[in-house]
Amino acid sequence: MELLEAIAVILGWRLDRRHEHCFYLLGPDGAKIWAREDGERLKFQGQKPAWPSGGFYSWEAYRVPSNKIGRTHITCAKSRGAFAIAKDLERRLIKNYLPMYCIAKQAVNAELEKLEELNQVEKLTRRREC
Repeated sequence: MELLEAIAVILGWRLDRRHEHCFYLLGPDGAKIWAREDGERLKFQGQKPAWPSGGFYSWEAYRVPSNKIGRTHITCAKSRGAFAIAKDLERRLIKNYLPMYCIAKQAVNAELEKLEELNQVEKLTRRREC
């Protein structure tokens, strides 16, 4: 969709068009905003990073403090145009979403490190048993 492509360019993000019914705006450090047409409106929702087990959980599960949880989804009228929608996204969604995403990404990375440490301990334990 050309409107979403223009929005992505204005934001300095990229547009992922691989999905049939929705798109993703791809931002810094893996940040991803789901985007879909809904009649004359566009829906946007900030996505959480995948947890190492493959699931997606509440923001609190990612150790985002409840006082830091802000708006994670908005809608905009397509008739407003790419520039106005991009500015609306920055003001109403991205400014809340990116700090939450960064905290969640740190939690995912910490979990990955913990899993790697457990893997190392398991390998050492197996060696000793032989």
